[in-house]
Amino acid sequence: MKKTLLIAVCALTVALAGCAPHAPLAPKEDDALAKQFEPRRGLGAIYVFRKKQFTDRKYLLPVTLDGQLVGHISEYEYLRIDVKPGRHVITIKGAANIKSEKLNVEVGSIAYVEFLNDGDYRVYRSVDEETGKNAIKKRDMARKHISGVFPALP
Repeated sequence: MKKTLLIAVCALTVALAGCAPHAPLAPKEDDALAKQFEPRRGLGAIYVFRKKQFTDRKYLLPVTLDGQLVGHISEYEYLRIDVKPGRHVITIKGAANIKSEKLNVEVGSIAYVEFLNDGDYRVYRSVDEETGKNAIKKRDMARKHISGVFPALP
């Protein structure tokens, strides 16, 4: 009886694990183009990605750049944002708080920002190119709410 109950609980856990919401995904062509990791001429790019974690999977997190909503990401998804060179602020609002990462993006450069959940949505870290590319290659691209190029902050 205990074995049957254990199997039933495990099966239910696996079934519910797939119930986490996902942000609408970008077209496959956009995802493939973003994974070439080529900045557009005269611009820089920022990749924001979310680590796959067991806790707080149910939240779609809004991502803003310089105060404008860019899109939402769920676990194991990313956004690519094309930006004009200069200072930018990436913000992700979690269930417990809002946290920002300040970046200086140069022409032709790419910044990678990983979002980690420590229980309070507090951990952001810029990662190196190799870590960022490897992470992005394993993720799906979320659809952006706004398109175009973002100007730098004054």
